[in-house]
Amino acid sequence: MLHPLPGFDTYPTHHCVTGSLKHVYDYHGFGVSEDLLLGLGRGLGFVYFHIKGTDPFYGGRANVARPGEEGLEKTAGRRTGVAVESHATASARTAQAALRELLEAGEPVLVYLDMGFLPYFELPPDYHFGGHVVVVAGYDPDTGQVLVADRDRDLHPVGWEALEQARGSRYKPFPPRHAWYTFDFAAARPPSGNALTP
Repeated sequence: MLHPLPGFDTYPTHHCVTGSLKHVYDYHGFGVSEDLLLGLGRGLGFVYFHIKGTDPFYGGRANVARPGEEGLEKTAGRRTGVAVESHATASARTAQAALRELLEAGEPVLVYLDMGFLPYFELPPDYHFGGHVVVVAGYDPDTGQVLVADRDRDLHPVGWEALEQARGSRYKPFPPRHAWYTFDFAAARPPSGNALTP
């Protein structure tokens, strides 16, 4: 039967990245607000661009991982003593094996995926956004389903096949490349005053 990891709680959040981070932090007993995670991660910004053949894109998130930028997840982690590692692969099999291993070890997993492939959104078939972030918080190998925590209060059952399709989407401008993050809370600490002021 499909159940979340013991002790995993879900609740509405404001943003997919900071909300997913909060779910992981809370699960590890490190309570910090979503607003504080956004600030610690230098996450507020504005972006607009229009790629030919797609709808215009605008967003309010800054500090996206790229050359020269560690990304919101790692910046917030560094400022709270949490060791955060990013992973990506072209192999669906490798990504799935890593996900199963982490879940079996009792770790919820923050993953990037294309929300257009998530059945609970009921989006038009031509809609794709690969910069969406959720937490996989449980799975049942017998039914081939996982439980996904998104921005609402519900845990959503998603089949492994749909999850792999969403994680391996090649739609531009944000193909997720089966990306996931791991967290080590061994040295977690409250953020210092220096991390809270510019």
